[in-house]
Amino acid sequence: MPNIYFIKVQGTNTFKVGFTIRDPKQRLKGLQGMNPDQLELYGSFWCPDMKVEKECHKMLSKYNIRREWFELPLDVVDETIEYFDSFYAFEHIINNLRDTEESKSIKVPVKQTVQKRVPHCRPSQPKIPVKQTVQLELPDLAPHQIRLRRLNETLTWRQIAVLDEYKGIPAGTLCSYAKGREPKNPEHRRILGLSYMTTKIGGRRYKLIEI
Repeated sequence: MPNIYFIKVQGTNTFKVGFTIRDPKQRLKGLQGMNPDQLELYGSFWCPDMKVEKECHKMLSKYNIRREWFELPLDVVDETIEYFDSFYAFEHIINNLRDTEESKSIKVPVKQTVQKRVPHCRPSQPKIPVKQTVQLELPDLAPHQIRLRRLNETLTWRQIAVLDEYKGIPAGTLCSYAKGREPKNPEHRRILGLSYMTTKIGGRRYKLIEI
């Protein structure tokens, strides 16, 4: 968090006024290691960026000794801290809220344990013979269907129904069979030579066999 700090040489009115992005107390420890005199943190205020340090130095320029060191009356230091602290108070609040929202949105990577999927093994079961239907591909049209269609080019279905080879089958049944619909009547199937059931799937006709 950026701050302007006022670090004082104990027993004097000599101050170092500077900018730091760390905690001013940590900055004090760093300066103390390079200074033989005992130092103390007198005060500090939050600032948005390093430009504020120049503004503060300019305001205190008549008290400047060299670079960032100033000979300052305590009341001047107090007034300076209070002035900048109140000036940037609102911006400081907004900045804190922004930091809080950003910290909430940060996703911390979590070490995850990946479990290998083990295929579910079912106990083997005895095979039980089941009645199934096997499909065998057949020509699209059976011989009687081809014959019926050719006969229908010159004869009506009623005329075809009285022919000896189709006697006993209604004209409508013959018409339906010629179009691909097999009769279910056993006697009609026998006359047409249909000893098994067929079905049409995807434009192809299949023979159905029970096993």
